[in-house]
Amino acid sequence: MISNILIFYCLIAGISIFIYWVNFLFNNQSRNNSHDVKVQMHIFAEFTTSILLILSSLSYYFIAEKITLLLIYISLGMLIYAIINISGKYIEEKNTVMVLILFLNLIFILFNLNALII
Repeated sequence: MISNILIFYCLIAGISIFIYWVNFLFNNQSRNNSHDVKVQMHIFAEFTTSILLILSSLSYYFIAEKITLLLIYISLGMLIYAIINISGKYIEEKNTVMVLILFLNLIFILFNLNALII
């Protein structure tokens, strides 16, 4: 059975990531790297992750449970990759608060994925 907390987490994480990148793009923070293919692909991957997280939470209410589980596994897998990927930046900056937040998110995700499997 899928936890309501996990569904809420996917929705909040997806919306937060989406808002962050929309804000990033509209505040001209990307002006220097706007033509860099690496940056464009990274932003595309982040938007894809956020949209899948939102869809996985909404599918819980409107679509069969098997499809919801598939969307949750894919979107949380993408989120795990994003967390591991960005952790290096914060470790280099010695930003222990963000590293701790990311680590706690990773533990939460892994714990909930384990609960889905069992």
